[in-house]
Amino acid sequence: MTFVQLIDCRTSRFEELDRLMNQWVEQTRGRRTATHAVVGKDRGDTSHLVEIVEFPSYEEAMRNSKLPETDRIFREMSALCEGTPTFTDLDVVRDARLNADTARRFFEIVTASHDLSPLTGLVEEDYRDHDPANEQDVVGLKDLRRELDAWRAGFDFTFRAEDRVAQGDRVCTRWSWEGIHKGDFLGIPATGRRATMTGMTVFRFSTSGRVAEGWWQYDRLGLLRQLGRWSRRSCDVGRRSPPTQASVSWRATRICICCQGEDRDSRYRPSLRCPRRCSVPAAPKPVAPAPRERWFQPRRSGFRWEQEGLPHL
Repeated sequence: MTFVQLIDCRTSRFEELDRLMNQWVEQTRGRRTATHAVVGKDRGDTSHLVEIVEFPSYEEAMRNSKLPETDRIFREMSALCEGTPTFTDLDVVRDARLNADTARRFFEIVTASHDLSPLTGLVEEDYRDHDPANEQDVVGLKDLRRELDAWRAGFDFTFRAEDRVAQGDRVCTRWSWEGIHKGDFLGIPATGRRATMTGMTVFRFSTSGRVAEGWWQYDRLGLLRQLGRWSRRSCDVGRRSPPTQASVSWRATRICICCQGEDRDSRYRPSLRCPRRCSVPAAPKPVAPAPRERWFQPRRSGFRWEQEGLPHL
């Protein structure tokens, strides 16, 4: 924001004025240069209104004022007001988005500080953290520090903010992450590998200006692949093409029973240990199919795969 315009007027016909402004917004769609508008009413004098309109620059504001719809709306607006509205042009010299600054400071502390004690002034004690990689939400500042310490012990890493958007009590940060695997992480010993990933974090702020809740989305699967603990051949739950003679045994070794809920089209599910280290016990791999075979048999509910050495439906 580099330029704002204040419009000061007095009127007892606010509803009509509001409808008039809605007409202007609709008629100038795709051509107006104003990016944000706020209308305030004086608590001591309800007929006193102040509108604050934001523009990218003074030149853009002048382009907006030259629109024919703007000139017509101004004449109709003056007819609804007690006297002629006054305009004040202001160049912005300071634009402090406090919640966005707090979000930026959070990432700086996580990556640059030797300890996480400065988070006390930024995060609420009853902070709640939502991470799809965790079985349960992290609740409380103490548990958040423990979660962050696990990452800091496993990696030397940095965050780079690609985009940051603030609206209301929410701040969304799209970031990229880069780190060197220096210590144990999720049971994976240090590999010394350099890894990268991207993600997004949304913070909700309390009325005191501290972070009260956070939602994280990031590519942990891609991170594990870069550390060599999850290959693309370890668990194929998205493959839906019918099997062939050459791929039967190969595909059978790539599906585990913990993926049953995701791989609804698979017609066999041998009990193999999942790369996610679930509690399912390992079982011998299925044997290769015998020469005598009948691949598919139509049924009312779909197809039935009949194969020696592999379980049937």
